[in-house]
Amino acid sequence: MKKLTFLFLMIAAMACTKDKETPTPTPPTTKCTTCTEQVTQVKSTFCGTIDAVNVFKQTLIQQGAQQGQIWKCKDN
Repeated sequence: MKKLTFLFLMIAAMACTKDKETPTPTPPTTKCTTCTEQVTQVKSTFCGTIDAVNVFKQTLIQQGAQQGQIWKCKDN
């Protein structure tokens, strides 16, 4: 009987250690930005991950500068 009780307690202890929940993955942080061209007042809005928004802003500003445009961006 002692062996059976010991075996039951060991199984119960092992079951308790497996109750830990696996952490849920955090979704990528998203943000939006709205960019306005200085002369024409054309607006362009983009939403995505922080890295994607930064790339969008840099690309828009650089490509616009090549065409004589000045873009100002404001994060939403």
